[in-house]
Amino acid sequence: YYFVRATNAAGASGFSESDYGYKAVIGPLIYVNNKVGEVDVSSGSLVSVAVEMMNLTQYLGIPVDWWCVAYARNWGSWYYLDSAFEWVNFSGVFAECHPAYQGGLMNTPVVELMEGYILPVGVYDVWFGVEYPMDGLLNINTQYIMYNHAVIIVE
Repeated sequence: YYFVRATNAAGASGFSESDYGYKAVIGPLIYVNNKVGEVDVSSGSLVSVAVEMMNLTQYLGIPVDWWCVAYARNWGSWYYLDSAFEWVNFSGVFAECHPAYQGGLMNTPVVELMEGYILPVGVYDVWFGVEYPMDGLLNINTQYIMYNHAVIIVE
């Protein structure tokens, strides 16, 4: 997020309203209702989550595991997106997760991961990442991981 203010010989203005942006993201970028970062949603509103992979020129073709994991903070519930694009509840132990996809890194257009859900009031974290080596095991401690995180706040 960023704020802008103007400065000239007469002084400085106040800060603008906040806005969001990103600079040359390499790897995944998560969109929640077409916004990035922390997104507020009104109770009863539809929620869509999508991801885009971009600027991977030097990494194209490297075999990786593709992951999507979500956490519902209010309930302490963990979910992962399986290869059939179904959300599967799990205990939070990453060894229980399975990748959504396994294969070479590629730039992708925006892909819907969750479309038109109505979530209960609460706070949700969503991570999307790719991890090397392609072994079907989610290891968040490896140095070979690219990921992005979004927060959904339903009020």
